[in-house]
Amino acid sequence: MIAPQLPSKIAENQLALEAAIMELSNWVEAHDSADIAHNVRGALDTVDKNEDSSS
Repeated sequence: MIAPQLPSKIAENQLALEAAIMELSNWVEAHDSADIAHNVRGALDTVDKNEDSSS
C-alpha cells in the first residue's frame, strides 16, 4: 500500500524539485540575469518557510 509512504515521497520530490530549480537559478545568474535568479531564490525561500511551518 502506497498511502503511508505518500507524504514521504511528496517531501522527497519537493526537495528534488527545489534542488533542480536552484541549479537552473544558478545557470540563469551566470548568464547575466541576476534579477530573475534572485526572484527564483525568493520563491524557493517561500517554499522552505511553508515547509518549515507545516512540519
